[in-house]
Amino acid sequence: MRHVETWLDNPHGAEILYVRYEALLAETTTALREICDFLGVDSSDEEIEAAAFRCSFKNMRAKEGKLGRPNKDWPADRKFMRRGIAGAWQD
Repeated sequence: MRHVETWLDNPHGAEILYVRYEALLAETTTALREICDFLGVDSSDEEIEAAAFRCSFKNMRAKEGKLGRPNKDWPADRKFMRRGIAGAWQD
C-alpha cells in the first residue's frame, strides 16, 4: 500500500493519469479514450474499439497460449495472464 500512497502523493507534481483496472474492465473504450486524451494521441472511435478488442483478456490469454509467455523468466507452470477479473489478487 505504501507504494500506491507514494504515487498518490505525487511529490514531484508530475502530470499523472490514474487508471484503475476495474475501470478498464467495466468501460474499456471510455478508459482508453481518457488515456489517449491524456497523452495527446489522436485516435478515432474505431481505433479505440479495435484496440479494446485486441487487448481483451480473452484475446491476450489466447495470444499467450499461441505464442508462449511474454516474459521468459516467468515460471513455465503458471499463466502470465491470470484470470482477468477485478480483485483476483486478494485470493
